[in-house]
Amino acid sequence: MLEIILSYALSLGKWVIGKTLRWYKLTGTTICIDVPSRLDAPNISFGLCYIRDGKDKTPTAQPTSLKNKVLPFKPIDRRGHITCKVRYMRDTGFQFKCFVDHPTISSDHVISALEDAGYLSPSEGQGKRNRIWFILPDYPTCKTVDEPPFVNNFFYPE
Repeated sequence: MLEIILSYALSLGKWVIGKTLRWYKLTGTTICIDVPSRLDAPNISFGLCYIRDGKDKTPTAQPTSLKNKVLPFKPIDRRGHITCKVRYMRDTGFQFKCFVDHPTISSDHVISALEDAGYLSPSEGQGKRNRIWFILPDYPTCKTVDEPPFVNNFFYPE
């Protein structure tokens, strides 16, 4: 009976230490963007795709696994400022790309509005229909190892 209790306590201890170390390695940031006035409509939503921790390949490491986690932007005021909170590994940074879902507006209108607002490389890309991907001009970019390579925004580690 004592062996079972000790075994359970040891397993629980390892679990707690693992969770604590993972929590310590995580940190967060907030990505902020301004919604172009031409896209300020109730049926349009902005999001961020958290692509992966770190860059695709580093000289000493294998590529990190894809996350492709979709996170919503949320309004912070009535003037078109929206934010998205991202938790990421403190020592690697992360790749991301922003998008607009536009179920009732033409893609050409959305692309034009994003370009006029200063956002970079808006395009339909792959994936969900009625979604336009774009690059934020105020964040660094990185190229993926895909052929042809994709360009994503990159948030550098602390």
